[in-house]
Amino acid sequence: MHLSRQTFRFGIAIIGLICIRQELCARLDESNLPPSTVIIEPGTNTITKAMENLNKQKIEGTVYLFLKAGEYFDNAEIKQFHHGMIIQGEGGNDKTYLNNKVTIISKKNGTADASALHIRTSNVEVYSITFINMVIGTQAVALTAQGDRHIYSQCSFRGFQDTLLTKHGRHFFNGCHFEGAIDFIWGTSQAWFSGSTIEIISKKGARQVITANGGGRHPNEKSIFVFQDTAIRDKIGVSPQSTYLGRAWGLKPNVCFQTFKPPKSLNNDGWDLNPAGEKLEGFDHTGFQEFPKVTKLGNLPNHPYTIEEILGKDFFLKENFGS
Repeated sequence: MHLSRQTFRFGIAIIGLICIRQELCARLDESNLPPSTVIIEPGTNTITKAMENLNKQKIEGTVYLFLKAGEYFDNAEIKQFHHGMIIQGEGGNDKTYLNNKVTIISKKNGTADASALHIRTSNVEVYSITFINMVIGTQAVALTAQGDRHIYSQCSFRGFQDTLLTKHGRHFFNGCHFEGAIDFIWGTSQAWFSGSTIEIISKKGARQVITANGGGRHPNEKSIFVFQDTAIRDKIGVSPQSTYLGRAWGLKPNVCFQTFKPPKSLNNDGWDLNPAGEKLEGFDHTGFQEFPKVTKLGNLPNHPYTIEEILGKDFFLKENFGS
């Protein structure tokens, strides 16, 4: 497919036509972007408008989206590009999310439809973008990851309740930051979180819960979250004994924290046996795991999980992420 050189009024430059394979988990070279890169400018609904344009095109190779530094106010949806997609924020690096210069913001409450970005396709890599939902006190998702083989590296997910919905598929989060108060990492996916920073926001007069895993909601779908080498920190005002690592959102929740630094606010029990907003009588809480065991209700797995066990040996094969 040929895309002529032009700049659209809504702030998007589409350059060239050839999709060049990048190394998996290798960031785009900002000084030498692939000729087919779609460049998006900050503003309101500019990502949505870019996707509306792309949805009209017949694209068979990898799609590259490069977001210029700044703030984006959007509830954008990405779908149908199953041959691979790389989304990268300008000015970030592979060292830390703290250097991110691109922020996508939602001011809408709700779940998937409220997301600043809802990715409904497979074979996606996302680098150095901060996702925020500004609504406090109710469900307000910042990002929905819905599809197989998603990679998020040096991204930040900030909100209050239900911040990150890792809905289904296999997802890898590398060096990412998560902020919230209630069930702010939730879903029914198989997800591996490596080197995460988790920050707890105070919910005054109540408890904070990090995860809500939906294992057992779908009979044919196995769900598990594994956090490897995680730093969990309290923000100002979080009370002692008020934070829990997770609670059930399905009959067989599965979450394991491996080699983690607990916050001062962590309750001695560690896990909340009150399910997330639903009647789940008799749910199996043996999937609340820690290695090594730190809390009273945490269960010790038979062995530390490996990333291959969770994501599969084929997850990082480059040919699975585009053409």
